[in-house]
Amino acid sequence: MGKYAILENDLIINIIEADPSYAEQNGLLEVTGNVGIGWTFENGEFVEPTPEPPPKQTNKEELMLQLQQLQTQIQALE
Repeated sequence: MGKYAILENDLIINIIEADPSYAEQNGLLEVTGNVGIGWTFENGEFVEPTPEPPPKQTNKEELMLQLQQLQTQIQALE
């Protein structure tokens, strides 16, 4: 038994334990280490997903500028 990745469009959608013969018959790829769901398979290697950056902190001045821009857009629609 080993750990194998189920891929959909080069994206790991599941990891299962299976016999090597079953994995080969079903086109599964063996995984080791911390490879997991959400990783991709690119150029023969598993690639960890890039974490999304934290949301940008918005201050009062930026919000006021956004409000002014929205008000200008609204006025243009009237």
